[in-house]
Amino acid sequence: MGSREPKASAIGISSKKKPVFLFITAVIVALLPLVVLEVGLRVGGFHVPQDPFLSFGTVPEFFITKEIDGKLYYTVSRSDVYLERETIFPARKAPNTFRVICLGSSASAGWPHQGNEVYTAYLQEALQRAFPDRQIEVLNLGAHAYASYRNRLIFQEAIEFEPDAFVIWTGNNEFLEKRVYQTEQVWLEPVLAVANKSLLYRGLRGSRVGRWLFPGNTLSAYERAFGWFTVWSKIEQVALALRTNPEQFSAVKRHYESSVESMVEMAQDKGIPVVLATVPVNLREWRPTVSCHSGEGARLEQWQARYHEGRRRLLEGNYPSAIEALAASTELDPQYADGYFYLGKAFEAQKQFDRAYANYSLARDYDCNPFRAISAFNESIHQIAGRHSNVTLADLTGAFSAAAAPYAPGFDLFLDYVHPTKRGNLVAAESVFKALIEARLLTGSEASPRFTHVPKGTGPNKVPYDDWHDTVIQKRIIKYFMIQHQDDSIIQRSRYLLDTPELREQLTVEDRQFLEKAKALYSGIVASEQQWMAEKAPDPREQNKARLLEFYKNTFTGYEDYKQNRAY
Repeated sequence: MGSREPKASAIGISSKKKPVFLFITAVIVALLPLVVLEVGLRVGGFHVPQDPFLSFGTVPEFFITKEIDGKLYYTVSRSDVYLERETIFPARKAPNTFRVICLGSSASAGWPHQGNEVYTAYLQEALQRAFPDRQIEVLNLGAHAYASYRNRLIFQEAIEFEPDAFVIWTGNNEFLEKRVYQTEQVWLEPVLAVANKSLLYRGLRGSRVGRWLFPGNTLSAYERAFGWFTVWSKIEQVALALRTNPEQFSAVKRHYESSVESMVEMAQDKGIPVVLATVPVNLREWRPTVSCHSGEGARLEQWQARYHEGRRRLLEGNYPSAIEALAASTELDPQYADGYFYLGKAFEAQKQFDRAYANYSLARDYDCNPFRAISAFNESIHQIAGRHSNVTLADLTGAFSAAAAPYAPGFDLFLDYVHPTKRGNLVAAESVFKALIEARLLTGSEASPRFTHVPKGTGPNKVPYDDWHDTVIQKRIIKYFMIQHQDDSIIQRSRYLLDTPELREQLTVEDRQFLEKAKALYSGIVASEQQWMAEKAPDPREQNKARLLEFYKNTFTGYEDYKQNRAY
């Protein structure tokens, strides 16, 4: 008998399964070099941050080591993390040291104050007084204009610095950077989630090729939407697509919660306690940056009549009529942020403070170009704190509200929209101090140590620092008012500097000229809009916009670059 070919089943493979086997073998052979490369990257210590929503590629180190007198120290290497403050601390924590690492953006960092007049400095002093037998280190590693997903990048380095506790206060920059979240092709999400665990994949996504293939949600670790683009997008009241698109808005909220919770979980895995702070903002004296209409046609005309009537009655001091008209306007257009803001003003004038607070909060939440943490972020903070045993809540929002009562927080606690005054920094320091004591992370002779602050005098008369008399800060803040169209605040703060003799003396001739010009310009703009609302003059907005544009071109740089590169 002649020889016969062996059957496929003789070697354990049926004829039907043979193509599948060959395909799998081919895939394995094709993937083998990638697997080898992945293993090599992991063994070689290659690091690419893992974020389920965005890709960054490789991230440069935020801190470098420096040897001083034979001892190794960490120091800040990136200007974003306030390089000018020359933050430096031992790489090996000394015995009996209690080290707290504070993360967040510029509000947490205490910008624009000097490093000794920020909440972390006040916190360290109070802890050292309460626990004199311990060496207290409170390290402020906040970064300018950072969203929570960028704070997470710093956290991944800082967790190796032997912290005894983290304080996380972040949420004001979640809409700052241009990006597009993937909201389609849901079936791809599990595949991408698995791929995102690969160093090789994440590295390729963050490379130039990756940024070309996925431009919407691949960010460079070296770039942020800051500087001239941010300035001009705020000036022109650009409504960010992240806020106005419901799917993108939902993704921002989910990304925020994911970023904060991932830091909490990483700390929990290492047994490190976390103080999680809610995010306070200026509600009472910060008008929404952009208000968007949700109606059109006849409904829009009805809204305008009621809204203008409400604004007019508010100016006249007829507060009950103002409340009636503005409440009607919010029913006609429930997404127009300014309607809630001025309704809050009317309720406040009637001493209905709870209703004023509620409407100020809605005005913040409906801002179409938000640069203040929305209430949904604070809800996430509360929920995360409730889910994790290593978290103690520092309710800064509640503390700031209590400090401002019966009013909502305003310029008494904030220099602008989110950056605390000296008093605001003290409120934050005391709140975090209490949270650390509540967590029982330190023990001393007193059962319930109290927060204390001893002001340091400056100058020949040893006068305690007062940011309301710091003309450098106040001039800078007025320009922030301009960027975000706070017309009334520009007028009031310019008058304050010009009409207070000891402050006017500190201003240069150029400063005075600039402030006089700004005061006159904005006073004219406000007056023209009031005349329009009173039906005594035509709509002045286009004319005012042209006047402001010329003024801004002479005040801020980068306008032509912005016009060529803007994406909205």
